[in-house]
Amino acid sequence: MKNFHRWFPQGKVVFLAPTRPLVEQQKAACRDICGMPEADTCTLMGSTKRDLDGTRRSNWRDKRLFFCTPQTMENDLRDGVCPASDVVCLVIDEAHRAKGNHAYCMVAKQLWERNVEFRLLALTATPGHDVSEVQQVVRSLAIGRIDFRSDQDADVKKHTHKRSVKLETVTSTKADLQVVDLLRDALRPLVKKLLGLNAFADGGVFVTRFADGSSNNMVKPYTLLKAQNEMRAPGSRCQNQGLAFTIFQKAHFIAKVCELLTTHTPRVAVDYVGKEDQKAYVGNLFREFPAMREALDMLKSMAGKGAHHSPKMGKLQHIMRKHFSKNGEFSRVMIFTSFRDSVHDIVRACREMGDETQLDGAAGDDPRRGSVDPIPGQGTITTLFAGATGAGANTVDRKDSKSSSATGNDHRVKVAAFIGQGDTSKGGAGGAGAARGTKGQSQKEQKAVLDAFRHGSLNTVVATSIGEEGLDIPAVDLIVFFDVVDIIRTIQRMGRTGRARDGNVVVLATEGKEAQKFKTEYDKYEYMLKSLGDPGRVFDFCNDCPRMLPPGHDPVVEFLKLGPTPEELSKIRAQTLKSAEKAQSGGPGGRS
Repeated sequence: MKNFHRWFPQGKVVFLAPTRPLVEQQKAACRDICGMPEADTCTLMGSTKRDLDGTRRSNWRDKRLFFCTPQTMENDLRDGVCPASDVVCLVIDEAHRAKGNHAYCMVAKQLWERNVEFRLLALTATPGHDVSEVQQVVRSLAIGRIDFRSDQDADVKKHTHKRSVKLETVTSTKADLQVVDLLRDALRPLVKKLLGLNAFADGGVFVTRFADGSSNNMVKPYTLLKAQNEMRAPGSRCQNQGLAFTIFQKAHFIAKVCELLTTHTPRVAVDYVGKEDQKAYVGNLFREFPAMREALDMLKSMAGKGAHHSPKMGKLQHIMRKHFSKNGEFSRVMIFTSFRDSVHDIVRACREMGDETQLDGAAGDDPRRGSVDPIPGQGTITTLFAGATGAGANTVDRKDSKSSSATGNDHRVKVAAFIGQGDTSKGGAGGAGAARGTKGQSQKEQKAVLDAFRHGSLNTVVATSIGEEGLDIPAVDLIVFFDVVDIIRTIQRMGRTGRARDGNVVVLATEGKEAQKFKTEYDKYEYMLKSLGDPGRVFDFCNDCPRMLPPGHDPVVEFLKLGPTPEELSKIRAQTLKSAEKAQSGGPGGRS
């Protein structure tokens, strides 16, 4: 960006980031570290003050370095406000989003349609779930070359810190298993009906085994949604799409309740039922299958007993006690969960820890039961997944074992939620979830939580997926996954720690399919590493990437020391603030 700003005195350089916090963060980084001229810089978002004519035309006219959300630039290009012909460099952050009709793709398309000559740089730490997804991004942005580095490359390792990773498996309680049995009994006949209607496009090999009783593995909600969408596509062999659609709704509801119970908590499963219970097919389902009513009654009873009926929550409380007992309350912890309703349960469980002094394990078990430690040394994504497949299973962390015996040294957990802006308590049923409140956080509230976390007013943040991408929180000591997620989100979550100092990652997974999911994601990651290491063999690149500089201009590489890092800047600001406060209070050199 700085080079293009120098090389093209009349050109405009644009940095696109998907969210407002990331836009502000990247602008600050470019200004403080790279010395981008403040006078030439402008932030453009939907909330940016407009001119009298209702546009942002004066900003585009007077400035040369822009930090925008992609929707803002897309709209300004469409309306003729952005001078497209002046754009010489476009940087896209979190570029794995650039698929289909995403605003990133629309911005690039509008520039190409205007025959603009510009250089595009796409940045991402998580290019895609698989090779085909990466190829979509390459095609959407007309990428001509991939430069790839992983945490295993020497030139990256020297700038990173150690990251210890552990997979903690928990065993379902007898009550959990009883509820799953009831849900399975209700789901199986519905799946049989769908198979009879030819509602599964691929013949449903897996679901067939479930339907005939040869497999007890519950059909996943994603499998049912995918089959439902395929059924509605042209060429479907389904005999009665209307009937099949209703059955799919019921089947998905049951499968979702089961998934939330096994991967989150009974409370979250009950909340989901509460949100959906006003829908007609849910009422019919409870009348059709008495086992569903019995399962719901058991879930409500379990939910009323908190962590005692949630193996994961009990294990989480043990992990938190041990961490703060060992590291003190000035340590930083982030807990990630995919489901917003479980954020409230986790926050409540963390706050309740101050009332307990006994350092116990999950559901009364040995705290070390089910833990899998990766091979000692610098933690990488590879060692993370290797732990799930059993590598290092016999490794015992002596220091960890010693610290787990400590009691009575708990430190206060100062915790808050960090969630998106959407309000899921509006619309639909006024069930349990709405009663508990799942109102989103405003941008101001989100910023307040992050600022308090950085400055130490909070030492624990419980976040949904909004906390996974790009947040500049350099000093997180412990990351806890409350659930197993796909490869992209795993890398993003892990990226929150091991930045400014050594960090730890703990992944909570229920024994069985959730823990097995780790091996699947590991296989994907290994293949992705090989593919990105030799991109010319795997990907089809755009060959129309002409040189931007005119002939005869051959830049020579010049190495310059960058400005202070974000960590150094934070220390400088803290020292400046402290000095100012000292001066105001009448200290040395201050007023008397």
